[in-house]
Amino acid sequence: MEFRINYIFLILIALTLQVRVLYAGAPSTPTFDYPVSGETFYNGSPWISFKAVSAVGNINNVQIQIGTTAGGSDIADYTLSTYPLTFYPMPAGSGVSIKHHVQAAISSGTRYIRVRVMGDNPGTGADPRAWSNWSSNIQMVISALPGSDVSAGELIRDDHFIDLRSQIDSVRKFYAIAAYSYTNTPAVGNLIKIEDITEMGTALTSPFNATTGSNPAWSGSSLSGGDLIRIGHINDLRAIISDWDD
Repeated sequence: MEFRINYIFLILIALTLQVRVLYAGAPSTPTFDYPVSGETFYNGSPWISFKAVSAVGNINNVQIQIGTTAGGSDIADYTLSTYPLTFYPMPAGSGVSIKHHVQAAISSGTRYIRVRVMGDNPGTGADPRAWSNWSSNIQMVISALPGSDVSAGELIRDDHFIDLRSQIDSVRKFYAIAAYSYTNTPAVGNLIKIEDITEMGTALTSPFNATTGSNPAWSGSSLSGGDLIRIGHINDLRAIISDWDD
């Protein structure tokens, strides 16, 4: 009789532990891979990447808020309680980075973004899913693309290159790719060389491949020594960056 009671007691303990594992509660508070606080986005449609740890099962729902103040007190700019179609991957495994392209044009200015996530329902009966805590607020700046397209007859200046390099580095950061190491540093009085522009196209290759599986198509991809650098080469690179953020 004592053995039987102990045996039943052990079964009850095992079932209790199993229930505790199945109903382990909400995922951890999400953390951002990208953007970093203070990141600048052009044309108002930022890309974001974040992750959370789920006690059991996958992450299968996300809520995002973007507003003009930290803490969600003003979220008029963008609120999304989602559905898997706008996130990749979804569902996402525990600790796996989830990427999302904001599906709206955010007004220019300083904005704050935060996310929270929900896990699977791994059990039966009452739904054990729960939202995680909100992530920390990440500050970002929404801005028009610096400068303007180069017009016919206009001189190509060092700031055209400096602006583009900054924007390219922002794109690379999204995919956790280090800033590109350029051969030359543009500065007033320096000659602009072929590699100054071809290297910007090369710098976009890794993130572009991660998105499309191909290299960016632009008019300067085949430039070589002796060729002229034209305004179209600069404007093509600007268009790639602009399309990226749209």
